[in-house]
Amino acid sequence: MDLSPGDRVEVIDEALKGEVLSVDNTLVVVCCEDGFEYTYEKSQLLKIGDGGLVEFERKKLELELEQSVELTGEFPIRKLIQLIGKKPVIDLHIEELAPNKNFETLHDILSYQLDYVQQVLATAGVKRIRQLVFVHGVGKGILREQLRALLSSKYPTVEYFDGSYNHFGSGATEVIIHQFKDVK
Repeated sequence: MDLSPGDRVEVIDEALKGEVLSVDNTLVVVCCEDGFEYTYEKSQLLKIGDGGLVEFERKKLELELEQSVELTGEFPIRKLIQLIGKKPVIDLHIEELAPNKNFETLHDILSYQLDYVQQVLATAGVKRIRQLVFVHGVGKGILREQLRALLSSKYPTVEYFDGSYNHFGSGATEVIIHQFKDVK
């Protein structure tokens, strides 16, 4: 990707956008929206065109994500899993995951949500994303309990704990992946 001063870019692993100030071989100095200057490798940046991210780069990123997600389980997940930022936030509320799908039982909904969690973890393993936040809400605590049971039983190298109370109240679980080989 060719970058030159004045180009608008977005940082792949962080929620930062800005303008290219200078380019030196593979290093790019960016003045971000927060007013600070940061230096990144070209490979850490995506160029933003008039209508958002450059179409080729976005399609390539979506294709990589689709290839990394295996459709399994009773209810195939059709939603594209996008893990953006250093610590992606994944909303597990069923109205977000499958707004147009009709489930017969609450068990079907829970199965769908847990299948989605497994696919997100597989994608995170492929993309080498160490931290995730699953937003499950407070409710009766069934999804939270089942999510943590799944993590304990199937993912021994994954650590989990309550997400930030300031951001999510008591309705989120933060996950840290310690070994990617066990997250498939």
